[in-house]
Amino acid sequence: VGQLGNRSNVSRSYPVQVAGLTAGVIGISAGRTHTCAVTISGAAKCWGDNQSGQLGNGSNIDSNRPVAVRGLNNGVASISAGSDHTCAVLIAGGVKCWGAGGYGRLGDGSNASSNVPLNVVDLGTQVKSIAAGGFHTCALLVDGVVKCWGWSVYGQLGNGSTRTAEGPVTVIDLDEAVAIST
Repeated sequence: VGQLGNRSNVSRSYPVQVAGLTAGVIGISAGRTHTCAVTISGAAKCWGDNQSGQLGNGSNIDSNRPVAVRGLNNGVASISAGSDHTCAVLIAGGVKCWGAGGYGRLGDGSNASSNVPLNVVDLGTQVKSIAAGGFHTCALLVDGVVKCWGWSVYGQLGNGSTRTAEGPVTVIDLDEAVAIST
């Protein structure tokens, strides 16, 4: 489906150059069937499978070359590609997510999918980094607090619950976890 980004849908057993990204890339993240990069100018670009809108370009059409993420032509600090969704930390410290929204993994307070970036609710502007998983996402804040949202059937949100969260919940620290388990 174009995950290599070289304008081809042919698998390769050797490295290939991503079309249009020969220099100036400061970050990259590979999801299950899509890949995203951040350029030195702070633009977000994605390629590959787009069935759930995880490329963020306003469509659900796969792309075998990098496409611009709508509204993120600058101001992106880092990016993380999950299974079928993607999230970006903005230089201003906020987070936007797009793609498959099931289980609340976009953090916008709903379970709806979106093929354009949405703001994560109740997170603020103090985000340092982000990690998108299969069906959940976590953010590290500048004060060391971790907040997660999405599917939690195995407790992956770290808040002592197995309930899905459609918006950020605070990960409890080790001392709190021991108190809950005793």
